[in-house]
Amino acid sequence: MSDDEFSSGKRLRRPRRGRASKGDGIGVSSLQELITRIHDLPMKGQGWIYRGQPDCSHALVPKAGRPPFIGKDDLSLFSEWRRKAVAYLPALSSDEWEALAIAQHHGLATRLLDWTFKYSVATYFAVQSRSSTDGALYCYYPRCVDTGPRPALKDLASVWTYCPPMKASRIVSQEGVFTCHPNPAEPFDPGRGEFGVVRVVIPAKAKVRLLVDLDSLGINEASLFPDLDGLSRHMNWKASLERPSELSDPEFRSRLAAHLLLEGEESALRDDKIGRIVDINRQMGGQ
Repeated sequence: MSDDEFSSGKRLRRPRRGRASKGDGIGVSSLQELITRIHDLPMKGQGWIYRGQPDCSHALVPKAGRPPFIGKDDLSLFSEWRRKAVAYLPALSSDEWEALAIAQHHGLATRLLDWTFKYSVATYFAVQSRSSTDGALYCYYPRCVDTGPRPALKDLASVWTYCPPMKASRIVSQEGVFTCHPNPAEPFDPGRGEFGVVRVVIPAKAKVRLLVDLDSLGINEASLFPDLDGLSRHMNWKASLERPSELSDPEFRSRLAAHLLLEGEESALRDDKIGRIVDINRQMGGQ
């Protein structure tokens, strides 16, 4: 639903007025800190939608508004895609918004920007790549989420929050929602504060730790991309985290225990705890 219209659609409860989140632009280094930032949001994050980006310097711009698609007619591209897509998907919806969501799902450059109702999912996308670059979690409170009649895409006058039917497995698993932008090249910036976008920066050095922690909660490639490709990527990642050979070296265990201020009592460290520490350290290149 357009942020400027309330004539139809599902209204979300208005947050109480008060201070903006302390997390805006502030870095977090752990999942617990991130949860605290979310709970600092009005209504403790309920009714907000979230987007993760691996590079915090990038603006909130749909794919159709980024190089090399800037200046191209994205609706003409979508129209051509739609005409050809029925050969692969005979049951493609006749609703242009639903079809646009499917096109976005399959990688077409559209005017949609992906969000999710789950901050854990958005965090995953913020940390899954570009390990040497700070990422960002964006939190946005839309005034209402579309459930009713929508304008034709060509007549869209303002940013619209669109919740698509849960027909695609990825949309279901990621609890996906979109913002649709009349001018894809214009960065999305509704302002800060109560109805604005809150940004939480995730330092590069915290990405691997968060990735491992999210996996322990079941947030990974296999769960977010429930197909053979997602399963294969997840298993490849898990294989890269096999029990490090260093764990069989008593000297290494002793040094690690001393480093952790356990006064050499390496027997007090469980293999799985040491393994997790070593996994994180090895992925970060020994940082």
